[in-house]
Amino acid sequence: MVRLWRALGWRFLIGALLCCLASAAGAGERPRVIFVNPGKPDEPFWPMLAAVMKAAASQLDMSLDIEWALRDRIAMVDLGVQAARARPDYLVLVNEQRSAWAGFEEAAKLGVKVLLLNNPFSGTDLARFGGPRERFANYIGALLPDNVAAGRTMALALARAAIARGDSDPLDLLAINGLSATPAAADRFAGLQQALAEEPRLRLVAHTEVEWSRAAAADAVEGLLLRHKGLQLVWAASDVMGLGAIDAAVRAGIAGDRRWLVTGLNWSPDGLAAIRDGRMLMAVGGHFMAGGFALVMLRDYHDGRDFAEVGATQHMPFAVLDRSNVDAYVARYGGGNWGQIDFTALRRRTGDPGYRFDPAVLTRR
Repeated sequence: MVRLWRALGWRFLIGALLCCLASAAGAGERPRVIFVNPGKPDEPFWPMLAAVMKAAASQLDMSLDIEWALRDRIAMVDLGVQAARARPDYLVLVNEQRSAWAGFEEAAKLGVKVLLLNNPFSGTDLARFGGPRERFANYIGALLPDNVAAGRTMALALARAAIARGDSDPLDLLAINGLSATPAAADRFAGLQQALAEEPRLRLVAHTEVEWSRAAAADAVEGLLLRHKGLQLVWAASDVMGLGAIDAAVRAGIAGDRRWLVTGLNWSPDGLAAIRDGRMLMAVGGHFMAGGFALVMLRDYHDGRDFAEVGATQHMPFAVLDRSNVDAYVARYGGGNWGQIDFTALRRRTGDPGYRFDPAVLTRR
């Protein structure tokens, strides 16, 4: 026994001392966050979310590193693992194309705390990993936009506009969705289905899934217009796909027809321009704010105000831009002036029943 202590005791003491030194060294440092961004720096949505995160990190005194996966699922998986091995205080993952599992597993092994953003676990991954604070102590939270409500809102907006101008029943609708392997796409389509059940005059006559790409959407819609020549309503799960539908309409010679109604989602600059000039009816969006909101949650957690007291999974709504409010939004935020948003004011204070994560504040005049 004495020999065993001599063999192991010093190792134990040295290990304990190193842990203490590491804790002391980290106590005065800003919390470090790594975000694995599934998108590309030159596309509309993910750069906006990243820019909002940077503004929030600066205000909240947090260190933020962003790794870009360039919409490559293999890169999403690999970067998640590498980010976990870098041992940040917090790892923010997006379950785009069900890619978060590997980074999550590595983080669980190393005790790195994880927050899921925008796309949660679903299907077999949900059965395997569970929700925040259920099976894995390091899975501390999730922040999820209400994509079901977004899909429903767009479809009902199309119905209202068509009915208001006197369109006859049925109101034939084309739906362009992203890849259903992405939970956000599946949820948006579920919202469309809710609207179809609520508004029997709407009729879905064609549905296609494409990569979140303007060119792919244009090619797909061009083919569908040959088979459904009378289509006038287009539900698109993102701005770029809605713009692709408009491109297809230009090729078909119907883009100038004001009876052609298209919705979008994301509030990209090109999408907002299309709303302003009447090519697009409306767009839901504002969920790029989720990046900043997530850092608010993590800053509170780091400072001992655990957001789980009001829900380990937080939800946020979308907001709507149309011709009534798009100009005011562009005037204020068109240049990406995200630093004017006070993220410190969004922190939860003692007695607050929850967070006030609502992008509608961006649309108020």
